[in-house]
Amino acid sequence: MNQPEPRAPVRRHALVLNVDDYEAGRYATSRVLRQAGFEVVDAATGEEALRLVRSEEPDLVLLDVNLPDLDGFEVCRRIKTAPETGTIPVLYLSAAYRTPEHRVQGLDLGADGYLTQPVEPRELVATVNALLRAREVEEAVRASEERFRSLVAATSAIVWTASPEGLIETEQPAWTEFTGQPGDEMLGWGWLACVHPDDHERVRREWANAIAARAQFTAEYRLRRRDGEYRHVGVSAIPLLDGDGGVREWVGMHTDVTARRRAEAWQGLFADVGAALASSLETPSTLPGVAQRVVDALADWCAVDLVEAEGLRRVAQAWSGGGPRTERAAAFDAAFAVERPASAPFQVARTGQPVLVADAAPAQGEMAEALRRAGVRSYLSVALVARGQVVGVLTAAAGDGLPRYTADDAARLEELGGRVALAVDNARLYAEAIHANAAKGEFLAVMSHELRTPLNAIIGYADLLDAGVAGELNDAQREQLSRIRVGSKHLLRLIEEVLQFSRLEAGREEVHREALDLAGLTRDAAALVEPLARGKGLAFRVEVPAEPVRVETDGGKVHQIVLNLLSNAVKFTDGGEVSVSLAARNGHAVLQVRDTGIGIAPENLERIWDAFSQVEQAPTRRVGGTGLGLSVTRNLARLLGGDVVVESAPGRGSAFTLRLPMPAAG
Repeated sequence: MNQPEPRAPVRRHALVLNVDDYEAGRYATSRVLRQAGFEVVDAATGEEALRLVRSEEPDLVLLDVNLPDLDGFEVCRRIKTAPETGTIPVLYLSAAYRTPEHRVQGLDLGADGYLTQPVEPRELVATVNALLRAREVEEAVRASEERFRSLVAATSAIVWTASPEGLIETEQPAWTEFTGQPGDEMLGWGWLACVHPDDHERVRREWANAIAARAQFTAEYRLRRRDGEYRHVGVSAIPLLDGDGGVREWVGMHTDVTARRRAEAWQGLFADVGAALASSLETPSTLPGVAQRVVDALADWCAVDLVEAEGLRRVAQAWSGGGPRTERAAAFDAAFAVERPASAPFQVARTGQPVLVADAAPAQGEMAEALRRAGVRSYLSVALVARGQVVGVLTAAAGDGLPRYTADDAARLEELGGRVALAVDNARLYAEAIHANAAKGEFLAVMSHELRTPLNAIIGYADLLDAGVAGELNDAQREQLSRIRVGSKHLLRLIEEVLQFSRLEAGREEVHREALDLAGLTRDAAALVEPLARGKGLAFRVEVPAEPVRVETDGGKVHQIVLNLLSNAVKFTDGGEVSVSLAARNGHAVLQVRDTGIGIAPENLERIWDAFSQVEQAPTRRVGGTGLGLSVTRNLARLLGGDVVVESAPGRGSAFTLRLPMPAAG
């Protein structure tokens, strides 16, 4: 008879176990399956079939009922009850057992289908394909469930369900594990008891609105953990709908996002404090703002104390809620009084080591009572260190409504303290520079002008972000952040030039010598400047020996010199090439930066080294700056025992050569 063209199997090379004691029938069935693209393994008895099921792991079993040892019903029962084979589809194909009762019996024992002989090849192949598709769907569902369970376990999420009305009707073990709230107390709306009082009404309202709208519910709020600490959690819940569009139940998930919120708070704090410190070199006007920003981000109280001749002096403090000084703020101030020997600021100022108290409850004695009156749950205090000296102390304290401080918080506050210390030290140096001589007065006027432009950019774009104009993080927001960074870097460079010049003039610039590879340092500096050159369409060549060029010098200052020479070359070159080369000659490392830029007139070759010098006339100046760059560069080179010289002519570019002594051989 003509065989119809059977369909290809659902899965290429799917393996079918064909069990039939009638050899001719088994052969014919296997032939149909193979023509359809299946791989086939044959078995003539029930015992053989059970053995092959375990060893071959077929994708489907095609099973005759009438077998010489075990009947097909028993074979099916054993396959389906064994954990390792229970998911394999079983399809009966019988010529003898054809009544409805036989079909019912076979299907009740777990079979997935029942066909009777004779059967059309197309029907057989279609049925096998259908069962294989069903198995694939089941496997996909199981895999999805396993992924979901793994995801929940990995994120330590709180997964929960609620009635169509949004009420908790069954105990939720994950919720109880996190909050410590007994299961019966969370039922209905009882779970709201664990929500922070300040978030309580908002969460109730938003959840009720989602229930009424049958819409996805998303929110973030503070949830009390079993140890009493409030943690930031993100919650998302969706309604599961029935066939008629009604809500069958709600499924939701809580995730602890405290770490993310904390990281965001620190990131914002660094940006805000950086802007505040950069806005003025007068620390008395900026330090209160620093303290307030710390409170806004992650504290109930913050203080800045500076070391003076008489001891510590509290120069700034802030407290949550702002406004007039409260009784609690006074209690904080007393608990961390600078004259109290047991207080954290006093200890930190004396030792220079940070103090972190994650849980203030175990404190005893007079200090414990002071902390209790202030409601302090956790606190940390770090030294403000500038040039190896403790110049002050920064202290933050938190009550019940905030997470406890961790070692990570202490490390971040130390980093923030470093910036504050630098600002304090810079401000003091700045004050000294003001009174040094009249020339510094002219210079400071120039600097003030140069600082306002990047500072205005910082403040303007920070204000835009703070006002939410940019919305979620997008391309526009990234562009604004990029501009903030550019302005900040420019401002910091100008400040450092000012202060470094002052230190050089006063003979206070310190040198930290170390053995280093000048070749590697040059390559690193060139890598920073090369993108700027490429951006202007300039060729950029680096001719540095592969082997190390050893010198004993201050690596940071040499890096600054090389970077300044390369940056100047790129800035003053509109076309052509910038190159840097390095060689060892006569006991010296000789580094040369060449450009094809505008060049320097002979009468200006010495003026370029003068402080505050701007060779270009004001109306035509193309590049801003304080006029200190080359002066600082040469002074640094000479401080290190070397020198910088220049060769140049108008329209022919310039060549700046740095010479540094190399250690004697042997």
